[in-house]
Amino acid sequence: MFKKITFLVLLLSLACAKKNSNLLINPTPARPILIVGGESTTVNGFDLSPPYFTVASMSVHWKGGGNLAILAITMESVVSAGSTTASAIKVKCALSGDDLKLVFPDNISAATGGIVVAEGAAAITSRIFGCGGITLPIPAPESFNIPVTVKVTGVIQVPSNPNNTTGRAIGTSIINVQ
Repeated sequence: MFKKITFLVLLLSLACAKKNSNLLINPTPARPILIVGGESTTVNGFDLSPPYFTVASMSVHWKGGGNLAILAITMESVVSAGSTTASAIKVKCALSGDDLKLVFPDNISAATGGIVVAEGAAAITSRIFGCGGITLPIPAPESFNIPVTVKVTGVIQVPSNPNNTTGRAIGTSIINVQ
C-alpha cells in the first residue's frame, strides 16, 4: 500500500510541475547586463543591491482554455555540471503577491485582486523589474555569461468562477546575464 501511495504522490508531483506549452513568456533583453558595483537603486518600486540585473519587460501569452492567474515569477541560475564558475554564481529571485502588481499593474483582476491573463486575450507585458543580491565568486570574473531560467507559474481559472482552478501552468525561458 505504501508503494502505491508513494508512486501516486510522485506521479502527481510530476504532472503538476510539467511545463505548459500554452504559456509562452519572452523576457527582454535576452542578455541583461549585470551591475556589479555601485550603490543600491530602486527600479519600479524594487530595492536592488549590487550585484543585480534588470529585465526591461516580459510578455506573457496564454493560449490555453480558461483564464490564467499568475502566482509567481522566479529567476534562478542554471548550474552546468562540472562548471566551477557557474556553480559559484548564484541567482535566485522570486516575485509574487504585491510584487506582481508592481510588475503588471494594468492586469490586476477586479474579481480576485491577482494578475490575470484572460482567455483568448493578447499577451500582457510587464514593466521593468530586477533581481539583486546575486552571489559571485571571489575574485569575481572579468566577464559574465550566466544562464538564468525565468519561470512564470500560474493556475488556470474557470472563467465563470475565478475561485475554481483546473490546473497549473508553467512557462520558462532562459536569459544570459552578461
